[in-house]
Amino acid sequence: MPLTLHFDIRHSFFSRAAVCATLLMALGAVSVSANAQIQEYLPVTPGAMKLELRLDGGRVQFHMGEVIPVELIYSSPEHREYDAFEDCTPRMTYRFEAVPPSFFDRSHELDAALMMDLGTGCHGGSQKVDPGASPFVIQQVLNDWFRMDTPGKYQISVTSGRLGFAMTSNSVGLEILPSDSAWEEAELKRAISLIGFAQGAGTPRGAEGCRILRFLETEASEVEMARHEVGPSRCNYDAPLVNVDHRKPVLAELEKGLADPDVGIDWNYIRAMAFLSLYEQHPNWYPARDRKSDPSQPSQNSILWTQSVAISTEEIRYARQLAASPGTKTPYDRTTSLETLIYMGRTLNGMDVPQDIIDAVLKQMPATFSRLSGYARDFILLNEWDLYEGPVMASVLDSAINGERWLGTNGIALRRLYELSPDLGRLAILNLLKAPNTLQLVAPSGFGLDRQELIETLGLLPEKEIPSLDAIGFQRLQSSKNDVALELSAGLLQRYASPAVADQLRPWFAERIGKISCNAEANLVAYVLRIDPTVGSEMLAKMLDANVAGCSPLQRSARVHMLPEIEQAAYAALDSSRAATVVDALNTLQGYGPAPAKEIILQHFREWHATWSPRVAELDTPAGKEQIKIESAYVWALGAAQGWNLSEQDWQLIDGLCVTNSCKATARGAKTPWNFPASTSMIEIAEPALQGFPGRNDFSYSIRPGNPGPGTIERLKEKMKQFPKGHIFQVDARFRETHVIRVFYNDLKPWATEHGYDLQLLYQ
Repeated sequence: MPLTLHFDIRHSFFSRAAVCATLLMALGAVSVSANAQIQEYLPVTPGAMKLELRLDGGRVQFHMGEVIPVELIYSSPEHREYDAFEDCTPRMTYRFEAVPPSFFDRSHELDAALMMDLGTGCHGGSQKVDPGASPFVIQQVLNDWFRMDTPGKYQISVTSGRLGFAMTSNSVGLEILPSDSAWEEAELKRAISLIGFAQGAGTPRGAEGCRILRFLETEASEVEMARHEVGPSRCNYDAPLVNVDHRKPVLAELEKGLADPDVGIDWNYIRAMAFLSLYEQHPNWYPARDRKSDPSQPSQNSILWTQSVAISTEEIRYARQLAASPGTKTPYDRTTSLETLIYMGRTLNGMDVPQDIIDAVLKQMPATFSRLSGYARDFILLNEWDLYEGPVMASVLDSAINGERWLGTNGIALRRLYELSPDLGRLAILNLLKAPNTLQLVAPSGFGLDRQELIETLGLLPEKEIPSLDAIGFQRLQSSKNDVALELSAGLLQRYASPAVADQLRPWFAERIGKISCNAEANLVAYVLRIDPTVGSEMLAKMLDANVAGCSPLQRSARVHMLPEIEQAAYAALDSSRAATVVDALNTLQGYGPAPAKEIILQHFREWHATWSPRVAELDTPAGKEQIKIESAYVWALGAAQGWNLSEQDWQLIDGLCVTNSCKATARGAKTPWNFPASTSMIEIAEPALQGFPGRNDFSYSIRPGNPGPGTIERLKEKMKQFPKGHIFQVDARFRETHVIRVFYNDLKPWATEHGYDLQLLYQ
């Protein structure tokens, strides 16, 4: 039976090639009307409507290189609401046409820059508009569609599908005047003044200045664009810089920025330089300009689409130049540049970050780590740790933890320090456990925090109990002001408290069952089960009786520590009259139950079938819908379990036990291998936590490198061992950070070989 195992990479990024491919597929899938080749968001039949195209202020003459704003005005004699969708793909929403067709269409520029500027941050929202009540006005810039470098008189029109149907405007005349060097020089000075006054594109005046530079397209303006690619006056010229006419002087200006002490370099700067340099070296790689504007007929793709090695090599060349300069930059710009080098591994299309660049970053770590963003620090510790681990990072992390009191996501800094230096790590953990303000290191909201992971990180010490922490642990629990503090306090008490504190804890906990955080309850039950299984079982039963919505006490307790008492409680809960309790029990046995649980679950499913197959009509009632949840949980518990696999005969049995059609469809779909033959399984890198997809005949793991959690490498190995020797597992390295996947693969490969499995990397 095929198996899909997912492996979660924190702060993971799709590769640029994958993003571009996805965008191309998305654009190719957009529906276009046959007569207009324009995106139509919904099949809308328009009423009486007029689309008017107007030039800026009614002007008809424009200088070559001048920004030409246009307005599209929808109006109607009748009141009717339409959905005006967000402009996610403008080139598919508007098709401008110039007669005669003497302007170059800018589609080739997207190809040349590998569609770098398609990151619009669009969410696909819409607004209701009534053109009969008030004209709906859309503002665009004609220069975004055309490179207007040919003097003459033209007629301009537009076809737009913005309101869900294609509509063509009137035609307006304009004249492009011959090049005027005096006007160009004055306009350049005006743009520089606007950008300088506004400190970049963050204000309307700054955006106007950036736009002037973008379309002026003289050598002086293109060199000036290079000066405003980074820093406080940044204009975001990533793609435009790739498409400049004067490559050599622009490259020279960009190279100055690498060494400029007052310029922080981001990766888009490096990437634009790499593209521009390759086009300077290989002019034939640049896409041919096209005078035709038709989104249904793509322009010639850039040869760079096939030159990933050349791109990465050129990026590495410029990254080396940057790596030689961070020490000379001002603190802020040094930090920006260093973070660029830290992230470079995610953009190199599978190539390794050169050791000399890693060494340059490590050299700056002692002085700069404290100024890096928390995101960048986590990226090093979670995604790139095998590159940076070593003595330098031991001292850096020791300072971050004990000086700044920074622990990293779910305590990853502590975990890494403990790996590098058990003595330093132990001291840091003990100091945190003894300090009354330990929990203040966590944001009060706990946003983005896996509290159980942090508990497990703080629980790395080998001691089973540390009695000297009893008093402060119980005091911390009693004084907790919010759920985050309560859960962490309960977790640490569960991990280290001795039986001596039990007499104080039991009455305190007993009167709060059902009233406090579910995760806190699960940790406290785990503590009581450890020291007194009988009393712990009674408290677990009280948690179940409290029936707090969404609490799932069995699952939460099992994640803390799956004990025999929890297993027995789950079996007993299968007979509960409450649907939520039965589902909780099934989910617990799915994730943590041993192989014998399979037959127990099947027997209860048979009993459920015997009860509800004669009463199938009742499943449409509110009470019946709760039973449908139970039916679905049975299928998931059996078909996506950690502790066993199912045969085709097992799925036939489940099909027979299903009452609803949806359940039968799931079971029947699971009997058929989904993407791979039965001798092959897939290991993917993705969220969510351990669970299966019976309808697709696969499984899902969340494995976080260096962090604990329910989807650990050890649990993955347990699952793999259920397959016969010779079984093929493919690690999916498509669309992910190849470097991180390779580390995971290299760690798992020897174990797989030793146990008779074939582990492969799947790239395409």
